[in-house]
Amino acid sequence: MTKRVLFVNVTFPPQSRGGASRVIEDNIDCMMQDDRYDACGVFCTLVGSNMPGRHETWLRGSVPVFAAACPWRDDMERLVRRDDMLEPFLQFLDRVRPDLVHFHCIQRMGLELVDAVKARGIPMVLTMHDGWWVADNLFIIDDDLRPALYDYHAQRPAHARRRMHALSAAIANFDRVLTVSRKFRDILLSTGICDTIGVNENGVSPLAVLPRSASDTVRILYMGGIDKRKGFHFLRAAILKAQLSNTHITVIDHARREGFSRGGKWGTTDIETIGYVPTAQVAALYAGADVVVVPSLWPESFNLISREASQAGCWVLASSLGAAGDHIEPGVNGDIFDTSETGPLIALLRAMDSNPDRFEKPRPPVALRPVADQYQELRDIYDAVIDGG
Repeated sequence: MTKRVLFVNVTFPPQSRGGASRVIEDNIDCMMQDDRYDACGVFCTLVGSNMPGRHETWLRGSVPVFAAACPWRDDMERLVRRDDMLEPFLQFLDRVRPDLVHFHCIQRMGLELVDAVKARGIPMVLTMHDGWWVADNLFIIDDDLRPALYDYHAQRPAHARRRMHALSAAIANFDRVLTVSRKFRDILLSTGICDTIGVNENGVSPLAVLPRSASDTVRILYMGGIDKRKGFHFLRAAILKAQLSNTHITVIDHARREGFSRGGKWGTTDIETIGYVPTAQVAALYAGADVVVVPSLWPESFNLISREASQAGCWVLASSLGAAGDHIEPGVNGDIFDTSETGPLIALLRAMDSNPDRFEKPRPPVALRPVADQYQELRDIYDAVIDGG
């Protein structure tokens, strides 16, 4: 008998730009080929709407998506309770009647949703993609870029005790808690939020690898947005110090509209800033790049960009923090650099700038975990949860 699964995530395409929603899309695609499970719906927020009570619905294939308005509130990313999301969620829950609910990123949405599913006795799975459960900030570093994890054993920091109590009580209601890489699991477990966290590592969808255009410069692509936690300012500082003459940088500013473009220079290095790039155009973006840099200053839980870039034949420069560079073989398909100072990245940039011919041919594609393997593992987890295992 087919079992019905409801997915819950803060955003969902076409209004989202995050990795978690891409993962859910891939899982849904696999599920549509599976006669054991059926994606009965997706519940998310309606991005950009501050009108209380407003919602929109659409179909993703045959799967209904319910997006509820999430009016802005102070410190909204840290809130654990917001009762205005509960009623629309209950309406959708009654409509789709799932056999299992899979929660992903639920910041801005409130723990009331978890309570409602628990009250109805519906099995629940949680996948943690970021630091919402274990830190004040999603990226688990503070404004000074220092690690700022909770300590659930000692109940520190003191200012977060009420939030920690609510989160630890809620997480105990899940039948299974997962995350997307072993490195991130170890970080989460170190906080003491719960005793057991499984790993369901993300798969990577096949990417259309387009012919690479020719260039006499090293073309570096940065896709993390204008965010210091993603390493934007770190990268800029490194390039200014490196004084590159055979390099061109393309920066994606996700806050800019699609089609936006502006040229400039960082020291001696040409730079172009462009706006949001839809998923359908990402393959062409990689085809116009030789190197993709992921200079994150937070320990990435997975990072789809670094893996897609490798799949497209780009050389990848990745921060040594987190799981962004787990698939990289240094000197073969990329390099991993320490981010405690800019020196290691500067050295890599200068070496590339002095030998642009090195990138005339794309790197051999890297074998990555396919989405189908991730889904099969997830399917087994669903089986165990529904069967009470």
